[in-house]
Amino acid sequence: MPKTKTHTPKESGTEKAILRDTLDRLRNSIAANVTGVPEPDVRTAGVPSGTNRP
Repeated sequence: MPKTKTHTPKESGTEKAILRDTLDRLRNSIAANVTGVPEPDVRTAGVPSGTNRP
């Protein structure tokens, strides 16, 4: 998957601003990764049900 653009994280500012910037970058990254994926593939689980149980 090609890398679109790099982002320099905020190193200064309030904790809230840094957190908001980080969450925005993560949301944008997820959206970019699923762009163009067919709807049934998006809705299908990546692993079998019950794999998170001890």
